[in-house]
Amino acid sequence: WALLALEARPYRACAPPQSGHFACDLITSSIAVGAAPDGEPACAHMPGCYGPSDLQAAYGLTKLVKNDGKNSTVAVVDAFGYTGGYNGLAKDLNTYRSGWKLPACKAGCFKVVNQSGGASLPKPGTGNSAGWQGETALDIDMVSAACPNCKIVLVEANSDLFSDLAGHAMPTALKLAGVVSDSFGTSEAVKTAASAGWGFYDSDPHKVITASAGDSGAGAPGAREQQPCGFTGVICVGGTELTMQSGKYVREVVWDGLHPGHECGADNSPCATGSGCSALVAKPSWQHDKGCALRSAADISSNADPYSGVAIVCRPCGSSSSGAPFLTFEGGTSESAPFIAGVYGLAGNGSKLTNPGQTLWSKGGTSAFHAITSGFNDRAGVTGLVCNATIAYICKAGTHMNGNYAGPIGWGSPNGVAAL
Repeated sequence: WALLALEARPYRACAPPQSGHFACDLITSSIAVGAAPDGEPACAHMPGCYGPSDLQAAYGLTKLVKNDGKNSTVAVVDAFGYTGGYNGLAKDLNTYRSGWKLPACKAGCFKVVNQSGGASLPKPGTGNSAGWQGETALDIDMVSAACPNCKIVLVEANSDLFSDLAGHAMPTALKLAGVVSDSFGTSEAVKTAASAGWGFYDSDPHKVITASAGDSGAGAPGAREQQPCGFTGVICVGGTELTMQSGKYVREVVWDGLHPGHECGADNSPCATGSGCSALVAKPSWQHDKGCALRSAADISSNADPYSGVAIVCRPCGSSSSGAPFLTFEGGTSESAPFIAGVYGLAGNGSKLTNPGQTLWSKGGTSAFHAITSGFNDRAGVTGLVCNATIAYICKAGTHMNGNYAGPIGWGSPNGVAAL
């Protein structure tokens, strides 16, 4: 398995976003593996081949997943369609769930609609847009991993245009679910979501929206964050590298992807969790970190490093129907954002929370989080080009400039559902 890890060479599933477009935050690989006699992947529970039981154990969810979440609906929003439409998605989802010993997704468990809520689904993306199929598979699998009893609604936008994903698909998702996950983003561009016609990203009481922090490390000079993750009504989800041993949590560090052997793609470009100190978005009243004068990102985190990533099922991506159904070394903050959405579904508080960010930050520094105190995501070095000394904590964990809070990982990863 260690040799396969050297060959994995994870890469970005989506090209950088063009103007007016979002890009997915999936880091994927082409390493598919077969099932062992018990149905699980032959590499089960190894880094890069983690499954639901590993993530549940890591984040204090093992006892909760048996009965909780039955009254929750989690929506995931993605661009383009999936090969085989609903049937293709349902087949791959059920292969994932049965292989990893999750309860079957029976009638009413899984629904797919277009960006207007209708049944006519868009066609799969091609060329640079083909990676959205893997994004979609990862999203629904991660919600299942965190909350096997949650109902899942997939809303497929016609394209990755702002007008389709944020303008049409998101309002539909918010009508259908109490928790919504966005595993996509673009460079920070506006002061408020309302100014772009997306006011729900600024504040939508009794709804929870999670979004990925990005996969390219701390932002451009000044450490700008990506949007929609950086809007004030969104729970911005960063990424970690998770270490498990004998089914037990050992530690997490910032997913940095900056050291040799953990780069992304043929160009060896660094991949690391996003974070940022906004240059545009006002600091919400519930954020109390000192240093970044405007919105700080992220708020919370979970596993995202593809080298400690998960095994999913996505036949259009390279999984096969028989010989090797599981695609491994899947990660990016596209893993962590839908997983945290699933944890919100498991907690069952979505409709009760008037301000999810305020609730989460009020628990910062408590046992509701795993404290993460090592790692950084600043390519130029902490106090270098991106994060100067005043905001070093936006790029590095363990500075203790604001307690356990750090931009790459927020307050840490969940330890149960008390913070949600």
